Amino acid sequence: MHRLLRRQLERLGLGAETPPGSGPWNALLERVSASYTQADETRKLSERSMELSSGEMLELHERERRANALLEERVRQRTADLEQAERAARLSEVRFRTTFDSAPLGIAHMSVEEGTILLANAKLGRMFGCPGEQLLGRKMDEFIPPEPADDAQAHYQEKLLKGELDVHASERRCVRRDGTQLWVNRTVSLVRDASGAPIYFICVIEDIDERVQAAKRRALEHAVTHVLAESVTLEEAMPIVLRTICLAQGWICGAYWKWSESQSLLWCTATWHAGAPGLAEFVAESKEAPNEAPAWHGAAPGTRAAGVVRRVWFAGAPVWIPDIVRHREFRRAAAAERAGIHAAFGFPVLAGARPYGVLEFYSREMQAPDEALLQMVRAIGSQLGQFIQRKQAEDKVLQLAQFDTITGLPNRNLFSDRLAVTLAQARRNAWPVALLFLDLDRFKTVNDTYGHAAGDALLRQVAARLRECLRGSDVLGRLGGDEFAIVLPGPSKPEDAGLVAQKVIGALSAPFDVDGQPAYVSASIGIALYPSDGESPDTLLRNADAAMYRAKDQGRDGYQYYLPEMNERLKERVKLEGLLRQALDRQEFRLHYQPKVDLRTGAICGLEALLRWEHDGRLVTPMEFIPILEYTGLIVPVGEWVMRSVCEQISRWQKSRLAVRPVAVNLSARQFQSKDICGKIGAILKDSGIAPQLLEVELTESLLMSDAEEAVNSLRDLKALGVRIAVDDFGTGYSSLAYLKRFPLDALKIDRAFVRDAVSDPDDAAITLTIISLARSLKLISIAEGVETREQVEFLRANGCAEIQGFYFSRPLPVEECTQALIEDRRLALAP
Repeated sequence: MHRLLRRQLERLGLGAETPPGSGPWNALLERVSASYTQADETRKLSERSMELSSGEMLELHERERRANALLEERVRQRTADLEQAERAARLSEVRFRTTFDSAPLGIAHMSVEEGTILLANAKLGRMFGCPGEQLLGRKMDEFIPPEPADDAQAHYQEKLLKGELDVHASERRCVRRDGTQLWVNRTVSLVRDASGAPIYFICVIEDIDERVQAAKRRALEHAVTHVLAESVTLEEAMPIVLRTICLAQGWICGAYWKWSESQSLLWCTATWHAGAPGLAEFVAESKEAPNEAPAWHGAAPGTRAAGVVRRVWFAGAPVWIPDIVRHREFRRAAAAERAGIHAAFGFPVLAGARPYGVLEFYSREMQAPDEALLQMVRAIGSQLGQFIQRKQAEDKVLQLAQFDTITGLPNRNLFSDRLAVTLAQARRNAWPVALLFLDLDRFKTVNDTYGHAAGDALLRQVAARLRECLRGSDVLGRLGGDEFAIVLPGPSKPEDAGLVAQKVIGALSAPFDVDGQPAYVSASIGIALYPSDGESPDTLLRNADAAMYRAKDQGRDGYQYYLPEMNERLKERVKLEGLLRQALDRQEFRLHYQPKVDLRTGAICGLEALLRWEHDGRLVTPMEFIPILEYTGLIVPVGEWVMRSVCEQISRWQKSRLAVRPVAVNLSARQFQSKDICGKIGAILKDSGIAPQLLEVELTESLLMSDAEEAVNSLRDLKALGVRIAVDDFGTGYSSLAYLKRFPLDALKIDRAFVRDAVSDPDDAAITLTIISLARSLKLISIAEGVETREQVEFLRANGCAEIQGFYFSRPLPVEECTQALIEDRRLALAP
């Protein structure tokens, strides 16, 4: 028994060495006591059960059954819930994978420690040119190079881990597995667990290459537009354009080849290149030899074009070559290979269908054609062509403004400027100056006998002979008509001017060839000396003019020095001035109206009011009295009378229920420059009660350009009144196209000097067409003056001129005859 008890105690971990009263013993005693208590309760329950009735036993069994059934139901429900949760988890996983792989953006999970890709969707694989499964384990930096160390965003991962940043986004250049590149927008955020510990980075990649490239192309177009707007010449603009395109698109060099009409060659006239080795030699080789492209007639089937330039020239369209080194027929292939050049593209500079040159660009990388870039450079080529056309037109206008179109000599404006410069130099250095004023004798007879074309040819021959009589420092100009002037700087003595005059007279004495017939003209020459005969250009010209008339009075074909007593002509002017001052009070001024005709309908579309002076029963020609009105300032009150009379006549026509056309009134320089001109016109319009648009003011081109900035403000004030504004004698003065765009104009009137011979003279025809085209581009009405023949009408109509004015349809009419013409609705018969 004792052995059995000892084994039980040892099984319970109590041995002989365990002293009674220790912890183990107490624990044993507690378990033993609990056993006895449980046994006692079991006994009592057994006794109680024996005392229960059979009904109570049945009730206990029913309770136990229901409890077991409830437990089983709960187990089944719990099992069903677990199964449903498992199915939902599997469905969520499927949806996640479907969404992840089907997302239109590239998505990747990256490890926090190494930055390797843990998970990548299919879109990211396509963007990187690498299947998604092959991305796993690779670093994102292999495809999206990290920001430079000095970039403020270089340490964005550290900031995300520290909680200093929630999301990091940046636009980066992505390098695909095949080496091609594209722009992406990268957004990185950090995923943490419930305790806040970092788990992984999630990176979203959006392909923005098309948007970035489109923005770069738009910026490039704007940059080129800005360069052209700021440049004065093509030579100034082209190197900047080349540099702009190269830097914007990543090309390492570019060149412009300009077409030479005279040589039928393309010459490399402008280049730009980066500082890489070999490029300077490649560019130098381009400059050394011309490109022997034939005259351009569009595409040339069957012609083998060698390099970029000739291909573009033949096609008249952009050309892209992925690797120029493989094209051995390219003359500069060896130099290109030494410079490491591969891809090339070029495009033509076109204005309409006409080419002016070719731009070419090169890259060190082989590149597939960029269709968007090729489309864009078409617009740039057109921009450059329009720039060239505009500059050519400006040069043409400048030529017209400063040089006589018939002789090529400086016109009155340029001659006056050069005379002023010569006098300023003479004033500083105490030099003498001689001015010779020439008027051809019997020129009108030649002109009337043989016609204007023959007269122009004679003027050109006269100009050539005059040049032969002068030194390089002398200034020769044509002042208008048959008048010429010569400035002789620093003659040794006054007699030297007479020697030059004799030389001129002798040179003009030989017969001229006019249409195969000999013609003879001579010259009457007046001489004025600086400073004795005047110190200003106007004074010298006026006194030399007086001396010239003295030479004519002395029998022509001679010369006279100016003398103070030669003022008889001036006395006559003074007499006319006195009579003109009384003419307004005596109501001797009359208005005639010359119709303007719409070339689309042949109907009268407007009128021009022309001033006439009726004195002692005869009409004094405007050439006699208008200059005096201008010179004396009488033009201001007389001009105001004209304006008021025109508005009152329009009002009378309206009251007679006539269909009134706009009437043009010429504004003189003095009128236009007066400060209250707008107030006066506004008051006249108000008094007459006519609509402002029925009044048109005409100002000469030279007047507007004498102070263009002030003219802009004055014209805007006039336009605010509602009147129409036209530029008269357009083509005879220098108009800046920049100012023409700022002037609030309605019409350009082509000077009669160009219209007269537009049918027979190619130069005048070109000038006339240029002005019509300019008017159309500025959305202005073109009006041709001095139209006298059917041929002129058809020429102008065929080339888009809007309106004509001249003797062919009607001379200037007195008001009664003009009224009758309006009543009859006279029209110009137009060819079908």
